[in-house]
Formats: sequence, structure tokens, C-alpha cells
Amino acid sequence: MLAEEETEGIEFTVPSHVQFPATTA
Repeated sequence: MLAEEETEGIEFTVPSHVQFPATTA
């Protein structure tokens, strides 16, 4: 996961932060 986020830091950082809390909540 970290490797993928570093590869597409911009496009992956936005959806990652939006889908992570949404799924956890």
C-alpha cells in the first residue's frame, strides 16, 4: 500500500483518504 501511494502520491492520496475513513466508519 505504501509503495503504491508513493508511486501515484497525488492520485492515490486523494481517493485513499476519502475511501479509508468512509470504509472504517
